[in-house]
Amino acid sequence: MELLHYTKFIQPITEFESERARAIVRLIRLARNLFDEVPQRDFTSWFALISEYSQSGFEEEAIMLFDQMLLSGWKCTELIFPSVIKACSITKNLSKGKQIHGIVIATGFEFDVFVANSLVFMYESCGVFIDSRKLFNEMPEKSVASWNALLSSYAWNGRGKKALDLFQEMVRSGIKPDERCLWSIVHASTGCGNYIQGRRAHGFLIKLGYDSDSQLVNALVHLYKSAGEAAMVVSLKKRSM
Repeated sequence: MELLHYTKFIQPITEFESERARAIVRLIRLARNLFDEVPQRDFTSWFALISEYSQSGFEEEAIMLFDQMLLSGWKCTELIFPSVIKACSITKNLSKGKQIHGIVIATGFEFDVFVANSLVFMYESCGVFIDSRKLFNEMPEKSVASWNALLSSYAWNGRGKKALDLFQEMVRSGIKPDERCLWSIVHASTGCGNYIQGRRAHGFLIKLGYDSDSQLVNALVHLYKSAGEAAMVVSLKKRSM
């Protein structure tokens, strides 16, 4: 089966990125050719290619191959769900995501932390906020990744106040935020103009040793620019040089 859209990568801005994109496409094609040549595929073969598709920007192929796997009579495990659910999130394929959620329940993996995190993010990405929060609340065990799945979806989908409220809940529960969480909080704080919370996130970044991360520094620069704090902007730029 040919790849549906193997040239769909975001336009690269350097020759290195262009060559890297072409190399990924060549590797994906080679992996698919090898997969098609195997007369009797085991679960690892299906899992490896679906995961590779999902991680490399070929989400539609990941979903199609997952359907083909089911038609071939293979049963799903908790290992394969996150990859195909991620593909549904990125393509915003809610109907397929709901179908896979049904399979998750039927196979008894709805409380696996990685599967549950993926489902939370999928519903958020598709704009079904009530279902995502319901799933989050029903998790018997929440990891940092569980909080990040919901929090980042709030932060990057125009629901900054929800993200900040959830962050407060997370801190009160004793969970230590990581750099991904704090990046989302800085973004949410900037978006909704809550500069007090943004400064608090900056404090966490310093305390936890993440304040030299270039991506986070850029987010902080944007925060302090929006707050009109030119001195902080200059200070952050000097330290990042």
